[in-house]
Amino acid sequence: MSVWNSLVGSNEAQHSDSYEDQRRELIELWNTTEKGGANEYRQLEARIYRIGNQKNQRHICTEFCLNHPIWATKENLVGSIMDVFVNANTRDYHVCSGPDCGAEHVCSDGASTCTVSGLQFTEQRFRTAREMSLTNEVGSRILSVSGKKAKVELVDKAGEDDACAR
Repeated sequence: MSVWNSLVGSNEAQHSDSYEDQRRELIELWNTTEKGGANEYRQLEARIYRIGNQKNQRHICTEFCLNHPIWATKENLVGSIMDVFVNANTRDYHVCSGPDCGAEHVCSDGASTCTVSGLQFTEQRFRTAREMSLTNEVGSRILSVSGKKAKVELVDKAGEDDACAR
């Protein structure tokens, strides 16, 4: 394909797909390209380049990219997809979009951590000095796990029992 055709393209209709459509395209590309792998989730990342509103003027660059157009440079980078996590062994994927993403979340210190992606989410609310001072350490112990020392603390969060029940 010539540089001119890459820039101008054909007379396709205007094309401006949504982030969700591009994410779906990334998942379909992964599903048809990657076969087998470790039984663990990993991040599937993509960069989005655009030079116009026609379909052939948008490029989603992934680890599977074989035909990277010459116009897809940092000047034309318009976004990225970083919330997709895939398991090549089970063929499952997970879109981690917040504390209500559907996966189990572990809560501590006001943050909710997705057990699939490892991403942490907070409620981003202001806490008064009184709220912050109500945490009392009940007990702690240093344990040896696989030759490494780890401190385990039991903490009373003073009424925050259900602050992050998911």
